[in-house]
Amino acid sequence: MTKTFVVETCTFHGVTRRRRWHLVHTGATRADCRAYIKKTVTDLYAHWCPERATDLFRVRYVRPGK
Repeated sequence: MTKTFVVETCTFHGVTRRRRWHLVHTGATRADCRAYIKKTVTDLYAHWCPERATDLFRVRYVRPGK
């Protein structure tokens, strides 16, 4: 069994600005996913505060299927 981690990013919807999460990257380790987030924040969100930009992402462990 191999571990799989996914990186998700959020978009805001509606009047209440409800978050919807979208899969953007799959990695074998949590460190790989954190590196992806760091690179993305550096490339795409350079004009934002880094702490605020990293709040747009989350890393989750996904259990392997049967």
